[in-house]
Amino acid sequence: NYTAPLQIMEFDSALKTRKIHRIELKQQQLDFSSPQIRVKDQNFYVFEGIVPYIFKGNTASWKASLRINSGYYFSHLVPMDSVNMAIRYMKPKKGESLMGTLNLSDTTKVKYAPLLLQKQFDGIFDTDGSFHFNSQLNKIVYVYLYRNQYIVSDKDLNLDYRGNTIDTVSRAQIKLAKLKNSNMKTFSKPPLIVNKLSAVEGNLLYVNSALPGLYESEDIWKTASIIDVYDLTNKTYRSSFPIYNIGEKTIRSMYVSNNYFYALIGEKIVCYKLREHLKQSSPVSK
Repeated sequence: NYTAPLQIMEFDSALKTRKIHRIELKQQQLDFSSPQIRVKDQNFYVFEGIVPYIFKGNTASWKASLRINSGYYFSHLVPMDSVNMAIRYMKPKKGESLMGTLNLSDTTKVKYAPLLLQKQFDGIFDTDGSFHFNSQLNKIVYVYLYRNQYIVSDKDLNLDYRGNTIDTVSRAQIKLAKLKNSNMKTFSKPPLIVNKLSAVEGNLLYVNSALPGLYESEDIWKTASIIDVYDLTNKTYRSSFPIYNIGEKTIRSMYVSNNYFYALIGEKIVCYKLREHLKQSSPVSK
């Protein structure tokens, strides 16, 4: 909730009941700007990479204490278990993206994987993307935003393989320009987004493709967002399905759990039950 960043709304899996929780941070002296929250099992984490800080708490009380308040700046964090975090750091000076892991119980156990993200021209915009920890496979899955590739590694950031989505854009199509009186860069025109959103569950990767497929009609793209499904165990494309707009509102976040697909569309959360062929451990033969 960006308007109330320390407020959590909890739903049951059927979206029928809800509770509202208020997070209490024990240390308030930090320079808070745009805190983010992740929940993993009975623990939750409040963090902001540009400060940087990481708080950890328990969902029984929704109170959190400060665990990290130093080190590299970072732009994304995913809990892998109660103490180990997968983190996309920002390299000092240049700000290029760097995948790493951090142990909240022993901050000396920091590991970096400088070759996991592959720079194409600037190492910042061209390596942008989202990543997840797949608890069932014990893998980290990184999905590039501007190219047709995803990365699968183990929890220690050792590369398993690099896979491709069914889109054909293999190189980020981005034009950058320097801001006046600054070394910072911004887009000189809107970039071409390939993989807009993603989620993982079981052996499957779900990707909201931003580019129309060869055999998809223009009409469906006017009324729905397309979700492409990939099998992470054999690097194959499984199928696609639409998530229909609500009025003019399109999907802006998604989550998959226990064979249910949850979509945030505008201000509404919608739950879909996945079809039988997406529950199976291997592709359906035609």
